Amino acid sequence: MDKALLKKALAIAAIVLLVIIVSISYFFTLYRISNTDEIINKIFSTLTPIILGAVFAYIMKSTCNFFERKITRWVQKGKAKDRDKVRKFASITAIILTYITWLAVITGLLWIAIPQIIQSISKFANDLIIKIPEYTNLIIEWEQKFLKDNEMLRPFFDKAIEWFISWSETDLIPWLQGLVSRIIPMILGVLTSVFDIVIGLVISFFILLGRRTLAKKSILFLHCIFK
Repeated sequence: MDKALLKKALAIAAIVLLVIIVSISYFFTLYRISNTDEIINKIFSTLTPIILGAVFAYIMKSTCNFFERKITRWVQKGKAKDRDKVRKFASITAIILTYITWLAVITGLLWIAIPQIIQSISKFANDLIIKIPEYTNLIIEWEQKFLKDNEMLRPFFDKAIEWFISWSETDLIPWLQGLVSRIIPMILGVLTSVFDIVIGLVISFFILLGRRTLAKKSILFLHCIFK
């Protein structure tokens, strides 16, 4: 056999074997360890600020680059200055302006959007509560019209309609009536993760501060893995 083909075959066999080992280990861990969910939740809760920081940095990167270019041109205009000092000043100032800009935009959007969302959901729930009896009557009329001579299917539809009426009166309508009162605690629940958001913002600051170095190192790392 050709040596090149042999190397490719061995590489494929090694990859397949590795996938099988990892799969077996995963399922063994999943079925043998009783607190797997707890471990996974702890890992994700620990990584949440880092993930948020990376997401924040990625979203704010373009804005930060824009401010940095403008500040660099403004500082260097007409004067010969130390490039390193200009770069550091422009980078830190651009990050601060980026945070101020994005916080102002997000605050304004939330100020406008949250009341509208609550009002829309409330209107939807109230309209649906009013429409449920109409929908039920339409289903009953359809059944009486199209299944009046079908003795085989009509009992099943009768039971289904009875179940729907009972379920809508006992479960669906009360749930819709309390929907708005549950939305506000959900929004507050999102806001209770302020600690993760603050840590994410701190991490995003350092990511933005060293974004060019991080990008270069990431490219080198990827080139080391993928030729």
